Amino acid sequence: MNNISFRYFIFSTVLLLCRVSNANYLVPGWVSNGAKGQEFESPESTCKAVASNAGSEWSYASIAKIKDSTGYYCNLFNPNNYPQVGVYALVEQATCPTDPRWVTSYFSDGIRYCKMFNINISGPNVTNALPSKNGPITQSIKITSVDGVEKNVHVVLRTRIGQTVAGYTDDDGEVSFIVVPSDLVAAMIEISASCLHCENTASKTITVLPTDLNQLEEPQMCRR
Repeated sequence: MNNISFRYFIFSTVLLLCRVSNANYLVPGWVSNGAKGQEFESPESTCKAVASNAGSEWSYASIAKIKDSTGYYCNLFNPNNYPQVGVYALVEQATCPTDPRWVTSYFSDGIRYCKMFNINISGPNVTNALPSKNGPITQSIKITSVDGVEKNVHVVLRTRIGQTVAGYTDDDGEVSFIVVPSDLVAAMIEISASCLHCENTASKTITVLPTDLNQLEEPQMCRR
């Protein structure tokens, strides 16, 4: 492996370690204006990178958390200024990726993390064509994330032929839609559900069987 390839391998590995991710969950790394735009796995390693970039006369001294903030002051040591230790740079957590699917949230300790929502469709997969009484069927959409259910999320349900309906999830992270089948004849209805911050699109196909004559409403004039 030549030197260029080796350096690229090390750089790629560092970037991989700096963002802790699991499915729809990610914790950005740490950055500083003195670390040349790279992300690191901890404030300390970021400050050491700042020291390395500052020049041979500087070395890492300490890192101090800023009161009422998630940021840190990176303190460097210069023997020419001994015993003084100068505050050289601000270390802070990187922002979430620019992809609009990522939502910024925070842990109880104030550390930023980024999450995406997951969307799922549940409901009957088979029904009968109209005018069967039980033809219209309810499809439930549920939105979840690493934090559990997500309420007040705008969800859009689409059919293959371009029909669209929208709604917002309730406190249980759910919103329901009624799918109305075709008249008389068998068909296949393809539906998909999505939301702005969803990492996936949920899709399914509903089978519409011909009209079930046993489900028809008895005409009023035939009743006695």
